[in-house]
Amino acid sequence: MILRPYVQAAFAAVAVITFEEDRLTRAILDGFPQHSVLTIAATGGLRDLRTGQILDAGATYPTAFAHAAGHPDTLLLVFDWEEPCRQAAGCRALKSRLDELKRNGSMAILVAPAWTLPAKLSRDVPVIEYALPTREQLGVALDAVAASAGVTVDDREGCLDGMNGMTLAQAENLASVCYV
Repeated sequence: MILRPYVQAAFAAVAVITFEEDRLTRAILDGFPQHSVLTIAATGGLRDLRTGQILDAGATYPTAFAHAAGHPDTLLLVFDWEEPCRQAAGCRALKSRLDELKRNGSMAILVAPAWTLPAKLSRDVPVIEYALPTREQLGVALDAVAASAGVTVDDREGCLDGMNGMTLAQAENLASVCYV
């Protein structure tokens, strides 16, 4: 898991470049079973992803950062924050919590398809890219779609070659359309 060294080194925040929010979320839930995993998005509300419980229906980014900073071993997945982080209040909401997040072994994981962090955060928050699925992961998806469609794949290697460079969802959708 790409985030493991950052979590182990007690980084307070990382910005992850990906189109695959769901795949990243599943990897975090599976890869860090000892951590609380929370989420916040533009629609608001702080949610515990392990239990599905809404912790604060009215939570905003600043309250979510404060919550994560105040609880040990918490991973906060932050979606839709690309624009708010460029505003002074949005940037400050995270910047003012970095020390506390680090002290508590918690981390804000900022997730978006692209990142241009403001200068105030650029030295504190590394930007990392979440790699597209491996050939093996694409193969698992292809096999699952084929099994659910009740078909066999004649040219599995050719299909996987064609799926190279796709997100998992794109590959699954392509396989589904082909089988239909």
